[in-house]
Amino acid sequence: MANQQNILIGIDLGTTNSSVAINNNDNIEIVKKPGGVEYTPSVFGFNEAKNKVVGQKAYEGFFRFADVKNYKPEVKRVIGTSETFHFERVDIKMGPEEISAEILKSLKEDVLRKYPNFNTAAAVITVPAAFSVLQSEATKRAGNLAGFKYVVLLQEPIAAAMAYGSLNIKNANWLIYDLGGGTFDVALVASKDRSLSILGHNGNNFLGGKDFDWDN
Repeated sequence: MANQQNILIGIDLGTTNSSVAINNNDNIEIVKKPGGVEYTPSVFGFNEAKNKVVGQKAYEGFFRFADVKNYKPEVKRVIGTSETFHFERVDIKMGPEEISAEILKSLKEDVLRKYPNFNTAAAVITVPAAFSVLQSEATKRAGNLAGFKYVVLLQEPIAAAMAYGSLNIKNANWLIYDLGGGTFDVALVASKDRSLSILGHNGNNFLGGKDFDWDN
């Protein structure tokens, strides 16, 4: 079984956009889509040929308003619930975990397209600090459905603090604001003895950039 020492893939499974990075011989690389785009719209659906589509093509399909019943965006907001979505074109119902798994599969395929022999047995997936146990477990199951045998969840404020270099700063507290496309979280993170912990947090899964756009 994969273990923490050989997890080479990190994924930001976002409400509106997702991205994947790899550790390629100690070089951290964001895996880009064809055309050099560093992110994938978190949209899944079925096109006119009844094929599964993820990302930009699904995003464009969703915003053809006559076709909205065949595409689903922003599923992260309801992961961990029993809600299902009916895709009219293929007469199939899917839950948030299954849809999230399709997005994760697409990101994994991006890695394998560039590096066919890359180790994709395991992945780290970031989640909001405000995620409940049900939401976190559902995210793990989505990772397993996507083909990652071993999934580690990392709270997004901790990931941000690590990226900033907080592990190298002793005995300090950080207030981290995470304003994403669909969610808004605030966390108080403590750095002590090269260890990070969340002292407190609050968040709203329905208050992000997308909501600001609609309100305007």
